Amino acid sequence: MQKIMLLTAAFIFILITTAHADNQPKTITKEYEFKTTDTDFDYNAPMEIIEDDVKYTRKKIRYKKIKKTPQILIETKTFHNEIFKEGLKEKDDTLFKDSIEFSQGEYKGLLNLKEIIYTERKVEGRTASHKAEYDYGLQVTKPDPLPTIDVLYHDEETNVNVLVTLSFKKLEETTKSHWEHNIHVQQRYRSLYEDEYLLYDGTRLSFTTDKPKYEDIEDKILKQMRLDSEKHIITNSSWLRKIITINGKTSRLAAFVVKRYVTGYKAIYSGSFDIPNIIVYDATALYESELTKLIPDGIEYTVKAIVTYEKEAIEEIPIKNNNMPIIVGTSTGIIGLCGLVFFLVKHKKKKH
Repeated sequence: MQKIMLLTAAFIFILITTAHADNQPKTITKEYEFKTTDTDFDYNAPMEIIEDDVKYTRKKIRYKKIKKTPQILIETKTFHNEIFKEGLKEKDDTLFKDSIEFSQGEYKGLLNLKEIIYTERKVEGRTASHKAEYDYGLQVTKPDPLPTIDVLYHDEETNVNVLVTLSFKKLEETTKSHWEHNIHVQQRYRSLYEDEYLLYDGTRLSFTTDKPKYEDIEDKILKQMRLDSEKHIITNSSWLRKIITINGKTSRLAAFVVKRYVTGYKAIYSGSFDIPNIIVYDATALYESELTKLIPDGIEYTVKAIVTYEKEAIEEIPIKNNNMPIIVGTSTGIIGLCGLVFFLVKHKKKKH
């Protein structure tokens, strides 16, 4: 009896499973997202899947492009550069920047200061040149400059004053020639006579005039003053004191205003000479950094693979008028029959 019940239960399970399988969709769709650099998309989707205990087989795949991303390779290379500064008075790291701009092809960026190397060097045979001027100011006659002059030259590198000799080069005019009212000459005249005085050539002049006479005798008076009559002109005169007679001699003090013809002059001196030796430093700054450049490396595609699966065909048990109401009814009847058989068997056991 137990065997009969097992066979009945198996038969019922097959019927229910068959009904459930028949109720599943014939095709389903699965989506898989992947990345590739190949323009011929090929996704290895599962050949078979199981959904709700039903096996499906892959039938077709179609692809949908979601995004494309340019691919970039980064190439790195180490670069070096040097900057030189010569003849430094002292070591000075601040003369160099911490980094410098650098460019070579597609490599661009900053090179960082790595090291500064100083080399000491003695500078010998140093020479310098210098120019000096001697201003004569306004002169009636052209000056005659000295052939050489000695001056102190200050050497900035050693902070030492050096006595050097410069040679005369030329005489320059600083102002144009012009007449100038700036000479006041006093002249004392003495005579044995009470009312007149004599010039060097015997010309007689009066002590009693309103002012000393100079008209028509200007060149004689200038000569007595030891002034060049071609470069000087008397423009005015006056008596400064009254007539004085002492021991039989008469004297009186005269003043003259003289205009002179002047020119400004200066003498130019120059020359080259030796100056002290010095110690200097030559500096080399070394810069180094790794720089990168970007290299295009194709395109990466983000793709969605849409896979269609089809339900695997199941060999069906031939049942007349194969439809759900009949299956359900048959199943219900069999279940009831099994229950009845179980009841009868149990009742029979009790009688024994």
